[in-house]
Amino acid sequence: MNWRAGKKIIFSVPLLAVLATTACLGPVSGGDSGSGGDVTLQFVGGQPDGYYDKAIAAFEQANPGIKVKYVSNPASQLSQVLQARLGGKDSSIDAFTADEPKIPSMVDRGFLLPLDDLKDEADKQASPEAVQATTFDSKLYALPLWTSTMLLYYNKDLLKKAGIADPAMATDKRLNWEQLTADAKKAQAAGAQYGFAFEQPGRYYQLEPLIVSAGGGTGLSGDKNLTPAIQDQGWKKALTFYQGLFSQGITPKGIQYTQLPALFANGKIAYFLANTPSVATFKKNADLKFGVAPSPTFAGGKPATPTDSWALAVSPYSKHQAEAKKFISFLTLNDEGAVLSGQDIARIPANNHAYAAWAKLIDSAGPELAGTSQLIADELSQTAVKRPSSVGYTDFEAVVNKMIDNIGNGANVDSALADGQAQLVNTLGRFGK
Repeated sequence: MNWRAGKKIIFSVPLLAVLATTACLGPVSGGDSGSGGDVTLQFVGGQPDGYYDKAIAAFEQANPGIKVKYVSNPASQLSQVLQARLGGKDSSIDAFTADEPKIPSMVDRGFLLPLDDLKDEADKQASPEAVQATTFDSKLYALPLWTSTMLLYYNKDLLKKAGIADPAMATDKRLNWEQLTADAKKAQAAGAQYGFAFEQPGRYYQLEPLIVSAGGGTGLSGDKNLTPAIQDQGWKKALTFYQGLFSQGITPKGIQYTQLPALFANGKIAYFLANTPSVATFKKNADLKFGVAPSPTFAGGKPATPTDSWALAVSPYSKHQAEAKKFISFLTLNDEGAVLSGQDIARIPANNHAYAAWAKLIDSAGPELAGTSQLIADELSQTAVKRPSSVGYTDFEAVVNKMIDNIGNGANVDSALADGQAQLVNTLGRFGK
């Protein structure tokens, strides 16, 4: 759908759901020609083995002579794996998942095949914002697969015990951070182990909206977004607030982010700001009573939410580029393929028709989720803030993530911002040479 339209959603597409399997590292073997002249594509991604099985099977059935072998890597290691293999001009990779804000950096390194011949179809099947996320210097380099946002999940029982009213789902009645902090403390006083938690603490993706809501910039400015700017008052306010959540014991410290969804699901956290994939973990506990609300904002600040996700790209070193383009088109631009490439209620499809199917699925997944798809559509159209488009983004994110992590662990905010700014000036300076 066009997120800018801000209209109510009409659903008509049949639902298709795929069950996820556990993650494991797949073997690295080449995409090549199989027996009888068949082409075997190697598709590299960060989702578990089996994740794309139904989508791949449907593609192979519709395209005799083309086989696809999926190679899974841990999502946290995928960027390094791709950089090493594509940096070595490994021709065995044909298609792969690309993190959308890192596309300019991948273009700069020569890792992406231009896809301008697919742009007209992409414009028809996905929102302008989704296509923009995979475009750099007016060229299309990947096809949008999913999008994302953050929602505020809350434990109804913990709030009721503390005498706190459930937050409203309406975006014009969203909580502010100041009120949320007070309510989180109140919930802890009534027995909650933690008042609040971020799903992805220490990550710029999750913290950028706080910074923008506090009046700060994205952190990159100037020509081609290569000038670091992380010392404005918005950055200081947001990260001082962030640090306070940890120092006051409101937010869990020293816990791996992968364990946090289960902590909320087990009734240990009153409020949890998270992506949609965490819902699958919540639903495993039939006793958990939870609700959904918009992301908080600072009092008097601009509401802001994160966005963008994974896209599909073709390697310029592939020996089967035409077949690889056909494959990624099927998973993103073809209605059937786009629905099949999603995982139950975990991922928000960028394809308009697949979104309609997914929206009906999440809204019917339980009474606590009714209306969630419209909330997501409203956030995507009204509050979504993209990460800055820059060839230096990958380096920027690495520096900022480490800095945010240090601040959460108690580093002086002013000193950390100054050190981060100096490091970014040095790191990003090489791109202008």
